[in-house]
Amino acid sequence: MLLAAAVALFWLPLRGTDDTALDRMNGLGLISVLPGATLAGAALLVAAFAAALRLPRQHRALLTSVLLLTVVALHALPAVLEAEPRFPTAWQHLGFLDHLARTGAAVPDLDARWSWPGFFAGAQFLAGACGVTDLTALLRWWPLVLQLLYLAPLFLLLKAVRAGWRAKWCAAWLFVLCGWVGQDYFSPQGFTYLLHLCFVAILLVWFRAPHGEPGRRRPGEAAVLPAGPGHRVILLAVLLALFTASVAGHQLTPSSCSGCSPPW
Repeated sequence: MLLAAAVALFWLPLRGTDDTALDRMNGLGLISVLPGATLAGAALLVAAFAAALRLPRQHRALLTSVLLLTVVALHALPAVLEAEPRFPTAWQHLGFLDHLARTGAAVPDLDARWSWPGFFAGAQFLAGACGVTDLTALLRWWPLVLQLLYLAPLFLLLKAVRAGWRAKWCAAWLFVLCGWVGQDYFSPQGFTYLLHLCFVAILLVWFRAPHGEPGRRRPGEAAVLPAGPGHRVILLAVLLALFTASVAGHQLTPSSCSGCSPPW
């Protein structure tokens, strides 16, 4: 009931929000024009998660629902309210896709991002194969979809964490609240971060050393056992594929660049 009230209180007051309301936005961003009831709904989402953690046993469906609805509340709000998708750099990347569609070639001397064109080439290939010409909706919903996809390797990674179920859910909750906001737009780095999470999760879950003291396991340690030699060969091939896609999709070092970050 608390979760249902939180969702209703968050979204229902936004039905009358239009461009006129958004024009009053100040340096604080969307939070400066949101109704008080919506902010109260956000607070109730936090209360619902805390209440789920206080239960004597783990309710996966309830905790997962709170987590997913929190992601939607945080990252779908700009897509629902704002007339145009964020950010300016994402629109530049659509220009990269258009250039590839017209010429089929990269231009490394024009922009540093052409030195790792794998992401743009892959996106343009999929768009052309699906017959999609207007990618505005992709820009609008890309941050939300990407943040939801991040949760899959995150939950896999948490299986290797030696902690109780409350600590693991708190880690997932903090990951959602402190997500890579401002870098999750349509870009190579946002997608490569997803590959990075998958890479790290596979290493820590199936390539970790077995426990040295049988019968003495810490909380959460027995969730996933290390993979056998045969499975490790397959997983190693997956790791190599992820590494190859990362190299082609985005630079390895430095960790960020002025050409692929939004203007601050």
